[in-house]
Amino acid sequence: MTANALRFTGEDKSYAKFPKWNACVNATFSFEFKTTQTDGLLMYTDDNGTYDYVEVLLKDGRVRLRMNIVDGKEGSIEMFLASRLNDNRWHRVEIQRNRMETILIVDGMSDSRVAFGSDFSFGDIYKNNFVFFGGLPDYYYTLDQTKLEQLSLPSSYFEKRFMGEIRNVIYGNCTCIPVRGEMIEGKSVEKFPPEACETDNRCGICLCISRDDGPGCRCVGLQCAEGKFIY
Repeated sequence: MTANALRFTGEDKSYAKFPKWNACVNATFSFEFKTTQTDGLLMYTDDNGTYDYVEVLLKDGRVRLRMNIVDGKEGSIEMFLASRLNDNRWHRVEIQRNRMETILIVDGMSDSRVAFGSDFSFGDIYKNNFVFFGGLPDYYYTLDQTKLEQLSLPSSYFEKRFMGEIRNVIYGNCTCIPVRGEMIEGKSVEKFPPEACETDNRCGICLCISRDDGPGCRCVGLQCAEGKFIY
């Protein structure tokens, strides 16, 4: 049965392009995925070829996060979390920034790493790359490989393409109010039927979360009252 989510076919050169993430010192980013695949690139973004990058992928059924937020590559961090995530069930991944500390959360389990350096800004939001799911565009691959230099972590281009489904891409861009991200463009990605929140969002100022049984509302943040899901 086709789920109400972005469906990635895993074909060569497949990807989905999303808006930039303003990954400031208190930012968050989350999404949900479902797959039977043990290995594949889930999400990638960077500062367009200087130092900073975020790479989330599946490795042997586990989530692996590689991230650099300081000048130079020596301050990069790496985390593995959870296991057997290729069970064709929904799993939630969240990245939280707390200046020099990065927290990875997968299905409620968490781990963290501290990066040491002098600059904890993630590039420049006006110059940074877009967020990509499932793979990177073939724009980056040429015979002389010069365009790979525009990636801060060029090896991400060669990671196995993701085959499965993605939903609830949520940006926390330096604000207490999370917002939903929408795909700008993609290749070998099916978006029909759309997510529940794209067809029935009644949450007002609160955040709409797509579930298997329809949309729900989550009211969080300093300017929103705490609340439960409303169905």
